[in-house]
Amino acid sequence: MLIILSSIFLVFTLDCVHSETIPISSSPLNATYELEKIAKSCLTNDEHDKLSGYKHKTKGFARLGNRALIQVTEQMIAISEMRKVLGMSSFTGKYRTATNEEIEIAKNLPEKLNASNFEKYFETVTNVDVGLIIDGFSVCQNEMITAIQFFDKNFPAIRQIFRLKLEEFSKKSSMNRNKKLIEDFFNEYHEILSEVGAAIDKMYDNSEGECGRHVLSLVDLARFWATFGKGIPCN
Repeated sequence: MLIILSSIFLVFTLDCVHSETIPISSSPLNATYELEKIAKSCLTNDEHDKLSGYKHKTKGFARLGNRALIQVTEQMIAISEMRKVLGMSSFTGKYRTATNEEIEIAKNLPEKLNASNFEKYFETVTNVDVGLIIDGFSVCQNEMITAIQFFDKNFPAIRQIFRLKLEEFSKKSSMNRNKKLIEDFFNEYHEILSEVGAAIDKMYDNSEGECGRHVLSLVDLARFWATFGKGIPCN
């Protein structure tokens, strides 16, 4: 059965530490420690601009528009690590909403999969998982690349945590190349994502506190939502 993305609810914390000051613990990775550090951090407006690739021209717009981008980015980091653990090379295509035909083809694949069908099934499940968010919120490929680079530079522990936990899960799995393996990995990925995502959501919400929130005027807010509703074309 294909996996459908469940919503991640956002929480708020008052503690705030600038992202560039966060120490990354040495190996072996202490995931709990790293997640606590992420949850106590925040992003300034300038960092939000960098994260989005300076897509928004008005100060404060990036912070409002980055929530969907951040959610997709953490998923893309996790999925890239899942591909590595499952023995697949990096994905070079474009993620988007899976078509009904693609879903039907994936459903009709045999349980045991050869290498080609294994990757095809994985990509269809991925597109079901993240495609609606990418397309629904008009998240551009170049934005995702920029955001992934931002997180890898400023919060490398996020990728390390996904890799660590997925590798731990692989040691408990049969690792037989079949549909069940992919579905089991996506179920585990969602468990990890809820934990990591909660810490990142706190970091996002901290941007509205001591980190230097820029208060937008009602006119600016109206302009933002008008622009956001139409979607900003990808470069």
